[in-house]
Amino acid sequence: MAITIMTETPKRRTPPFYAMYVFTVAAEHLNLTRAADELCLTQSAVSRQIAGLEEFLGIRLFSRHARGLTLTQDGSQLLGQYRQAFTQLREAHQLLEQAQQTQVRLKAPTCVLRWLLPVLMQIEQELPHYQVNLQTYHNHNLSPFQDNADAVIIYTNKAVQVPHLKLFEEYIIPVTHPNLGKLSSTAHWLDQNFTFLHPTEDGKDWQLWLTNTALSYRPKRNQYFQTMDLAINAALQGFGVTLADPNLITEELNTERLVQIDAQSVATGFSYYLIYSHWAEEKLRPLITAIKKRSCSTNVAG
Repeated sequence: MAITIMTETPKRRTPPFYAMYVFTVAAEHLNLTRAADELCLTQSAVSRQIAGLEEFLGIRLFSRHARGLTLTQDGSQLLGQYRQAFTQLREAHQLLEQAQQTQVRLKAPTCVLRWLLPVLMQIEQELPHYQVNLQTYHNHNLSPFQDNADAVIIYTNKAVQVPHLKLFEEYIIPVTHPNLGKLSSTAHWLDQNFTFLHPTEDGKDWQLWLTNTALSYRPKRNQYFQTMDLAINAALQGFGVTLADPNLITEELNTERLVQIDAQSVATGFSYYLIYSHWAEEKLRPLITAIKKRSCSTNVAG
């Protein structure tokens, strides 16, 4: 019968961390008084920490003499290793702090992404260590900060009572695929019997626009969507005519992927705002700066 004897591997003892740090500071100064001042300890407390470490290691770290301290050969070798270890620890903490400071949680409605994405691309190019974590939503009635976002882009016609940056006021214009029409009189394109693409399920945008044109026209063919973004995508496919804010389709208009078929522009009374909390303002500064720049360069008023 074979008998196997298991022996327990002795646990490695770890030197006392604080004593290691005290030794490193004292070795940098080679003076207990200056080390004590930096550590906010008494000189005797510094001496006890060093003595405890020497006892633990079984070696002498310093040679003590009237003029102060000098490192022994063992102490000098250990200082280099400890110094490197503490440098790595400091760098690890700095990286963690930097990551925490530069991670921004932003919520935005899906309809504003066309306007917002160039901002995020610019930030990524200019500030690669500044990370914006984007979460989208399409229900404008939800509490904006319910998911602990640092900042939220909202769409509202009410006065904003929290710290905010106004992006732009909403104006709506009729647009369609270039194959379906071009800029003409209202009466002319209405006669074409296009499908009306509604950015909202209640059709209120088209009601507002038609009311402001002083026409009693009732669309005969309608398609309803939950968001303006969906209606814009349908128009890009040549489905019909939709209302859109020119601020959200600047690229599509410039490249003529969409064309405005009526000069009438109507203000809805709503605006887009970036809102945020005071406590997040400092780390939001790069985002706010980029959004301000974007807002100034693209703001299209009716």
